[in-house]
Parts: sequence; structure tokens; C-alpha cells
Amino acid sequence: MKGVMRFGKKGKLSPRYMGPYRIAKRIDNVAYELELPHELAAVYPTDGQAEYTSQTLEDMLMACVIDFKGNWDYHLPLIDFAYNNNYHSSIQMAPYEALYGRRCRSPIGWIRDNLSYEEVPVQILDPQVGRLRTKDVASVKVLWRNQFVEEATWEVEEDMKKRYPHLFESGGNAD
Repeated sequence: MKGVMRFGKKGKLSPRYMGPYRIAKRIDNVAYELELPHELAAVYPTDGQAEYTSQTLEDMLMACVIDFKGNWDYHLPLIDFAYNNNYHSSIQMAPYEALYGRRCRSPIGWIRDNLSYEEVPVQILDPQVGRLRTKDVASVKVLWRNQFVEEATWEVEEDMKKRYPHLFESGGNAD
């Protein structure tokens, strides 16, 4: 932090750089309320939760940037959903639940109680017949919901026709 100016002073916000602070009152064994100089009036009090929240969101965004590379911003709603609908120990519930008084009824109907989800096929991209030693096996390249074309998988055509016959009717689109 050398050379960084904060509140008209160089360095970090500590007594070493700003001078000692007068203790206004003792809150707990290790918590004190301080009398801060006037130039620090814009600094709001925090219990560390704001810093923890910022670090958590930064970590989530960084993971999203790494995983989704060029189109990470497209997935920001997923980060928002994940953050606001997961348990937070500081409030003993999910932020959504704290705000609205009930658990989120997600429009994403594929999340189950055991935190698993069902992949739903969207489209048949390409048929292919593979030759084994004694027989031919018909396969189809399947595009799954919430996946990119590069992540499509090859599946046995017969199994897909049994489970998802609508994909094979007039064009192969589920939408």
C-alpha cells in the first residue's frame, strides 16, 4: 500500500498511519467503539461480514470467469441465485428467506431435495451409426439444457427414443 492516498494520508487505515483513536465505549471483551476523526466520517462500521460477503462474491465471480471464459456475464444470474438461496451462517438462513419470509420457489424446477438435478435434452444435433464387430449401433449427438453445443454428448439412439420420443418428431427440437 505504499504511496496510496486514503483520506488525505498515505498508507493503510491504522494508528501507525492515522494516529491513535480514542475508545468511546467498550462493547464486548474484544470489541470497542472508537471516536474517529472527521475525515473518516464516510467510513461505515462493519463487523467483517461485508468483507466476507465481498470475498465470497469475488470468489464466485472468479470461478464463473474461469469456467465460462468469454461469456461469464451471461451466467451472472446463476451467481445471484446461488448466493441468495444458500444458507448463510451469519443469519441462520438464506438471504432470500430472510427478506421474503419463505424459501425461494425457484423457476428452475430441476433442483431436487437431494441437490441433484435431471439433465433435460433439448435437441438432437447429429445422428451417427457406429460399427462394432458384430453389429451396428445407432447414436445421436444430444444437446442438453444449460449446456453449450461443445458439451453435447453421444447417446444410444434407441434409449433416447424410449425416454424422449418428442425429440425425434418433426425436426428434433424440444422447444
